[in-house]
Amino acid sequence: MEVKLDYSITSDEFLEMVQSVGWKTYSVEQVEKALKNTMYMVKASVDGKLAGIGRVVGDYSIVCILSDICVKPEFQGLGIGLKITTELKRLIESNVKDGEKMQIELTPTAGNEGFYEKAGFKYKPDKITGMYLWIKKWGDIMLEIYNIKDKLEFIEEVATLTQREWGEKNLDEDEFKIRVQRSINRIKNNLNNQYYCKLILLKDDVLVGFISIFETDGDERTDLKPWYATMYVKKEFRGNGYSKMLNDAILNEARIRGFDRLYLKSDLVNYYEKFGAKYIEDLKNGEKLYCIEL
Repeated sequence: MEVKLDYSITSDEFLEMVQSVGWKTYSVEQVEKALKNTMYMVKASVDGKLAGIGRVVGDYSIVCILSDICVKPEFQGLGIGLKITTELKRLIESNVKDGEKMQIELTPTAGNEGFYEKAGFKYKPDKITGMYLWIKKWGDIMLEIYNIKDKLEFIEEVATLTQREWGEKNLDEDEFKIRVQRSINRIKNNLNNQYYCKLILLKDDVLVGFISIFETDGDERTDLKPWYATMYVKKEFRGNGYSKMLNDAILNEARIRGFDRLYLKSDLVNYYEKFGAKYIEDLKNGEKLYCIEL
């Protein structure tokens, strides 16, 4: 097996690689701009076939970020990722002058921390954590996706909408408020649960919708976890592609947490299939059980 390293990546190669590992894709224009503004890039080929890529972005002076390290599934486990990472480190070191220092940042996906430790990376001190925010702009409208734990001012609105959409109907006002408070408490009690997440989509700081990961969802098939749940977009915002944004965000979050699949149940026909859901079986409550492979 001959592994060859090159120092250029085309937009087609970049898109081919990220799609091969199931990452979120971008437009060709975005990728071309990103590659143009890259400090260093490395491409690995095995016997002439594209096998892996990696790149470094930064200010060329104080800090840089190791990004987009990925290896096609058929070439994983052969040391190619480590070879790419080691070469990128060498390129960074070549830019550091005597007496200077430069920090290399990275945010590994869950389960890959050991790989980067082998490459010499260390965990940050306690109480220093990595964070991220997805931002999308359509025209003059700014769309942002947050974990609800970082936007607790929206928790009551989310709990109210959840109760109206999925809760028991025909409740009197007092009982409705009790159910909403239970939902609020349930969200707060699970904010640090690995198998729980609630993402919210904001449009110019107005709630558009939300989506969740649950450890379990209902009384059936409690042997399965985690679950894709509560996809919701407010009526006034429907028909604008916001459900796809939420879907992409929760699948990305699931990958970051190290999950390889999500389960979901629904009585909707031919809806979740467009997001990659595959039918498993009919449930006793009349809903269908699906699985989304990550």
